[in-house]
Amino acid sequence: MMVKAENRKNWVIGTIAATIISISAILVFLWQIGLFDFSGSEASAKVVAATIALVGSLLASLFAIFGILLKHSMDMRTAELLEQEQKRLEIETVIGGLRLLSTEDGGEVSDSQRAGAFLALARLGQLDFALILLASMWPQKRVDAHAAVWLINEGLRTKQQDLQDRAAGIMRDNAPLATLENGHYCWPDSLDWKINPDLSVDAREALLQSLVSMVPSRPRDKWDRESLVGLFVNLYVTIGDEDPGVRAGAVRAANAVFVEVSRHCDWVALPSGFAEVKDIKNELVSAIEQIDQDPDNDATVIVLEYVQKIEDEWLKKLS
Repeated sequence: MMVKAENRKNWVIGTIAATIISISAILVFLWQIGLFDFSGSEASAKVVAATIALVGSLLASLFAIFGILLKHSMDMRTAELLEQEQKRLEIETVIGGLRLLSTEDGGEVSDSQRAGAFLALARLGQLDFALILLASMWPQKRVDAHAAVWLINEGLRTKQQDLQDRAAGIMRDNAPLATLENGHYCWPDSLDWKINPDLSVDAREALLQSLVSMVPSRPRDKWDRESLVGLFVNLYVTIGDEDPGVRAGAVRAANAVFVEVSRHCDWVALPSGFAEVKDIKNELVSAIEQIDQDPDNDATVIVLEYVQKIEDEWLKKLS
């Protein structure tokens, strides 16, 4: 900060000096060409008067420049002070957020307090720090699934790709933890039954892997049927992704999960309206045939492994 202040001071002094030298040079030039010489004639008087008026304008301009430079210097100083204050507040916010995550004696706080800490960090502009904490705490089951997915949703809703990718990666790495004991699952609101084309391909692939990995994390009979249908719809919607690999993965995963969904449903509510099971099945079979004809644009290995696990194990076993 001392360097910035010194640079600002040098810049102001240099600009003032350059302005004074320029105006002095103009005055000397005007003197040398005789514009200040008064011979007593009316014409000479008019020339001298005009020259004095010009000098007055130059001096007025000089004072105006001084004022502008002074204001600019003060504005720069104010900006520096505001930047310092912003950094101080950010540090205090981080420290305050960390204090909310544990008791005074270092013990664990309740899930609601922890969720409140993440909410505070996100709302106070520390979403990146909150996501870092989440990546560390969620695998240890120190964060409630609802709070974790809410924070991930906040990351996905930002316009910063690095935060979007980080949020999607955390969801992928901890997706089984987003399933609940009652057979339901937590999923970002901003992506429920829709895709976000503004997310990077890596983020969309990570979210696809999240959905696919959730399925076999619970036995078939431990899934709430409506929730499983909702998960299928999220896979089905992802078939509309513009990336061939993500689209292929969604088709294969949706087709595998649909085997279980079709056992209990004759109709499925899709974003476009209700659709008969047989029509959805025909659509999925047709989509898989197209993928088989273009193996270079198939799903990623990770998605294919989960699909294989669903087909070979999950669909054949109960708890």
